[in-house]
Amino acid sequence: MTGSGGMTGTGGMTGSGGMTGTGGMTGSGGMTGSGGMTGTGGTGGSVMGVSFDLDIQPYFEAGQADCVGCHSGGGPAGVDLDSYASILAGGDGFPLVVPGDSSDPAAALIPQLNANHFNGPDDGGFVLSLSQWIDEGALDN
Repeated sequence: MTGSGGMTGTGGMTGSGGMTGTGGMTGSGGMTGSGGMTGTGGTGGSVMGVSFDLDIQPYFEAGQADCVGCHSGGGPAGVDLDSYASILAGGDGFPLVVPGDSSDPAAALIPQLNANHFNGPDDGGFVLSLSQWIDEGALDN
């Protein structure tokens, strides 16, 4: 704006995330000049990794693997794969997973899958997904 009591000159408002540029507001009621609003964007959200509900549990329940056919409600070695809580509870005296560390030697689930302890071939995709889910903290998601 120019005139009595207005703002004159280049710049307008400057600062982090404010308005920069030359010109600002000039003339009668209009806005002219280059620049506009500039600033730094925020941080992006987290990308959802492997989901227990969408990627892990369906494998145990269906398809060629059908793990819960044997490992449900106190199956062999006390291994119960029919829920998130039972998987985290582990088997008879041993953990199935150690959240945050898929390579922990105390956890039995991945070594059993790698030893072909299932009813169907795994192309490696499920074991990789399971490892990623464990490394991401084995969340109930």
